[in-house]
Amino acid sequence: MTRQRTAAWFRPTILLCLSVLAALPNEGLAQRDVVRLSEIVPLLAGTAAGNVIVADAPTLGGERRIRRSEVLAALAEAGLSAEGLAIPRVTRIRRERVTLDEDAIADRARPLIAERLAPCEIERLRLPRRVVLPAGNLEMSVEVSAPTRGSRTSGTLIVRARSAERRLPFSAQLRCPPPAVRAGSRVTAVARIGSVRATAPAEATQPGRIGDVIRIRNLATRRALTARVIDAETVEVLH
Repeated sequence: MTRQRTAAWFRPTILLCLSVLAALPNEGLAQRDVVRLSEIVPLLAGTAAGNVIVADAPTLGGERRIRRSEVLAALAEAGLSAEGLAIPRVTRIRRERVTLDEDAIADRARPLIAERLAPCEIERLRLPRRVVLPAGNLEMSVEVSAPTRGSRTSGTLIVRARSAERRLPFSAQLRCPPPAVRAGSRVTAVARIGSVRATAPAEATQPGRIGDVIRIRNLATRRALTARVIDAETVEVLH
């Protein structure tokens, strides 16, 4: 087999591997943890100078010694002056670590996920078994998909502590109330323009629960619109 034929044979395999890698979940993906000047000079917290990155943080459970010369170099690179700043000759920075097990993650994450998925209720929730973070103020947020057919959903739990971030995949089995409006149902579309309220007959092209945003079709104009479900017979057109 010639070199050209060999390269041509491998190219689809390489592209397939890249596609698989791109589709893998980003479990434990970490944002870079850094030491900012405000950790060395606490009086600078909340200022532009305090936000200057001086060095990479030590590994979790480890320690790093940051010299005054490193601080001065970071300030100079940021175009800031060190005049009037009391910078220690050497500062020891530690990163104590905390490990959250699945139960601890669930205690914090379940209310956030449940709020985003209401009115559906969580029957089963699959979360990572543990996450290791720097000790400090812990923040969580959720990115979640709308429930799919079969009342399943998935999303990402974003956990932050200091400047470190972990993006953790989760999945959930839900119990959802039936849709108030079904695809093909006739509804009254209400449109509000200032103080003017207009109505028109419409057809729902998607099912939806109260509060959901769905697609509808104006039966008079055949125009496709987006509307929020008010009740089983009424939707409000979104502009």
